[in-house]
Amino acid sequence: MTLLQMSMSASVLIIIITILRAVSIHKLPKKTFLFLWGLVFFRLLLPISIPSVFSIYSWIPQGDMSYISEPSMSKPQNYSPRFSDTSDIVADNITTNVGTQGVSDGSTSLWTVLWFIGFLLCVLYFITAYRRGMKKFKNALPLETAFIKEWKEKHPLKRTLSIQSSDQVSTPLSYGILKPVILIPRNLDFENTEVLNYILTHEYVHIRHFDILTKMLMMLAVSIHWFNPMVWVMYLLLNRDIELICDETLIKLFGEKNKSSYAHILIDMEIQKAGLMPLCNNFSKNATQERISAIMKTRKTSFFMIVLATILFMGVTVGFATSAKKNDDTIQTSSNHTIYGEIDKNLEKIQIDINSAAIDFIELEGKQNIFAEFDPAYYEVNIQNKKRIISVKINSKTGNNNALPIKLYIPSKFSQYIDMNVKNGSVDMNGIFANSKFAAKIESSNIDFTFNESFAGVFDADVKDSSMNFVSMNNYKNFEIDITSNNAIVDMPDYFKKTENKCTYSNGNKDAKIKLILDEYSVADFQ
Repeated sequence: MTLLQMSMSASVLIIIITILRAVSIHKLPKKTFLFLWGLVFFRLLLPISIPSVFSIYSWIPQGDMSYISEPSMSKPQNYSPRFSDTSDIVADNITTNVGTQGVSDGSTSLWTVLWFIGFLLCVLYFITAYRRGMKKFKNALPLETAFIKEWKEKHPLKRTLSIQSSDQVSTPLSYGILKPVILIPRNLDFENTEVLNYILTHEYVHIRHFDILTKMLMMLAVSIHWFNPMVWVMYLLLNRDIELICDETLIKLFGEKNKSSYAHILIDMEIQKAGLMPLCNNFSKNATQERISAIMKTRKTSFFMIVLATILFMGVTVGFATSAKKNDDTIQTSSNHTIYGEIDKNLEKIQIDINSAAIDFIELEGKQNIFAEFDPAYYEVNIQNKKRIISVKINSKTGNNNALPIKLYIPSKFSQYIDMNVKNGSVDMNGIFANSKFAAKIESSNIDFTFNESFAGVFDADVKDSSMNFVSMNNYKNFEIDITSNNAIVDMPDYFKKTENKCTYSNGNKDAKIKLILDEYSVADFQ
């Protein structure tokens, strides 16, 4: 999956979770939403597509958008084949489709640079904010009182927990993973053990839940997807939910009868705000009203609500965190066919047989393999090595050559013979062959052959009842052209020589050669 695809898919999830959160935040266990946000992390950080027939995307009509899930009509010359799932093909195509809509390779690079700049700025911002906080905390002093010693005995932790005080913070917070620290403002009334107990336990719960790791994932996701406003919405709401989960845990620990006392402490602490501490758990966060409301509405979680939360999580997972299941009845996806055999200096010939199929030839810069990319619901493709000869056989399962084209990737360095038999096909050469020698038999087909400026190969074809379209990038410089036309139409520039059934042309050193025999209502158009 591309970065854009991951971001868009995650945006749908964020919208769904935001709606669910708004209508059920005071009804469902708060951890439900943490699990749901975990699905968003999965979608934002892992380029993995899990198909499901129950996915919401399987029920969305694709229509003409089927081309979006196919490999692009034209690949850049440095394209390299990959062994991957359909999502990778989709990823490549989105990039190419953008290019076909007017964004050049240069502008694509520009967007990459802009994304990297945004990513770097976000990372630097979070790191700078954290380092600034750590600089303030280095002068903190250990806090050892009789109550704190007793509290630590009642709250064991496998990691080394340090409780410190500092005059550089206005609200309690915790930080650190392997050696966590609870930092308390020095002006706090340490004689008020009730308040101190709430504060310490609150931060202790954050540490037990490894909320710092969650915030690390948050910052990573935000940095990667900084361009997506929905990811910033997730950042805001997830920070809130971390605090709500902590509050809910404390109510369970201290009992519902102490909800009011805890809420009052929260209000008192909210009066004094701390600055941004991206990798710290602050006791006081924004949306205090929401937290207080949640505290006062906290009830013992019923079995029904647990079941409902489980069903909700599974439903969102299956429905929105998965991708569309491939449907063989419609052209929506394509599959990568296995690459067969290496092309080396000992290869003598490539034989290509095409029956009722649409083919796009694509050049692989510097690669030494032949690679076929197609939808197996519509085509049968067989590629084999046969003693220095690679045989490629392509047959339509439907007999319709109007299906989405097969992509047949040929190494650019190949300059040997290509025997091509095409019947009822549609073939686009894409101007990739520079030195190859074609011997072709073509019947009831459409052939587009664009010659690049360096073409010095041979195209020798017997054509029956077909349409041939030729385009030269250098006006047929260094070409020798010989056409025999029987009941055929040849449309050519004025500088071609034409007799009753012969058309000839020669220019320059004649490195490139075209020899055609056209029969039975064939058409040859030279541009």
